[in-house]
Amino acid sequence: IRIGLPEPDSVLYLDLPPALSRELMHKRYGGDDSKQDLHESDLAYQDICRKAAMFAAHRLKWNIIDCAPDGQLLPPAEIAATVRSSGQGERGPKKQYQE
Repeated sequence: IRIGLPEPDSVLYLDLPPALSRELMHKRYGGDDSKQDLHESDLAYQDICRKAAMFAAHRLKWNIIDCAPDGQLLPPAEIAATVRSSGQGERGPKKQYQE
């Protein structure tokens, strides 16, 4: 469906493994998981959303930025530097997705 929006020059997808995302949410709420909203508390939903996003990223040739290589979250400044440098060059996945 065409809605008159221009095609983006580049799309960046910041990828974070679901297990690390859950750990960060747990810390955000001081260990009180009852504070999570409906989507934050639904682990299966989070997994499905990530798979859908990775499918779209590969299909649409988005630039995938791995925010946690080796399972460790990169410092915000390093992620920001990667984002700034990722806008340059050829479109397409920089990371291969493994289910």
